[in-house]
Amino acid sequence: MISLRGLFDRMCSPVSSDGDKAFVPCPDEELNIEKEAATGSSLGREADRLVDELIKIGCKTGFLAPESGDGFDHNGCSTRARRIGQRLNEIGGLRLMKIAWWRVRFALSPGPASRDLGLAWDRIGAWRS
Repeated sequence: MISLRGLFDRMCSPVSSDGDKAFVPCPDEELNIEKEAATGSSLGREADRLVDELIKIGCKTGFLAPESGDGFDHNGCSTRARRIGQRLNEIGGLRLMKIAWWRVRFALSPGPASRDLGLAWDRIGAWRS
């Protein structure tokens, strides 16, 4: 007989980004990322510029659309927002993506665009929605 803890550990065990699941950091690490995002300190010239662009996209067109076309891919995700996510992943990995996501969320809240970026970034690097 399998214990509930054993079952949970098998179903929810952290896996590197090479697997089909992303590593889920501990809540303390998530809180630190959120706090770091809230400080507003520079992430570097390129990353700051990309975050600013994401905020503009969120304000103007949003990150998701009901159908493809005019800047949105076949899944209805902003193609530019996805390219920015890929670049952020290249220069700083999942941690930088999360900090950028929080900054966009802070800038666009309340509103649907503040949460839609996470869906648009699904499966970029270790990002999972």
